[in-house]
Amino acid sequence: MFRMRVCDYPDHPTRHTLSSRNALVTVWRASGFEHDEPREGTRLQVAGASVSRFGSSMQSGNELRLSVGGSARLRPVPADPQIVERSAYCARCVLSVDDLRNASIGCEVDVVGIASGHKRGEGGQRSVLRLCGDQLLAEVEYSSCVFGNIGPADGTRVTVRNCRLVQTPDPTTQTLYLFADDVAEFVFK
Repeated sequence: MFRMRVCDYPDHPTRHTLSSRNALVTVWRASGFEHDEPREGTRLQVAGASVSRFGSSMQSGNELRLSVGGSARLRPVPADPQIVERSAYCARCVLSVDDLRNASIGCEVDVVGIASGHKRGEGGQRSVLRLCGDQLLAEVEYSSCVFGNIGPADGTRVTVRNCRLVQTPDPTTQTLYLFADDVAEFVFK
């Protein structure tokens, strides 16, 4: 399985207002896509997708979620750079904890840091994973019901993909706050 975020490609370059609709596409039984996995910024034609559900309330608006089976086709198609520039496409990159200082509240980010503590939520409470940067700390809140007990050992390099920045650094504690809903992914190295 792999997931990718997609945005509308405007169908006509003279529109005055362009749609900014995004969707998260989950590709199941992705073994057939290993060599053809789409690259960042590629315009794709997807055949065989179905609507799986709408996003959670923590996300801005209702995000469309699509599901694609292993028999589906993902085909790259040409893209006009001027139209891509005016679309909702935003190149993604992995940010360090310290780089989050310049991110906007509510934006989806991929963040990397060093594990420095974990607090497991009890009785329906959310769990918190603490990450260190060079100057700032980040607390990533997540549901134990979705991810289980994922507390890595302190000192482990952690990447959290598709989480949302919910609060900029607290001036006293120098701590940022993020939320990882069910579309997030945790990678430990």
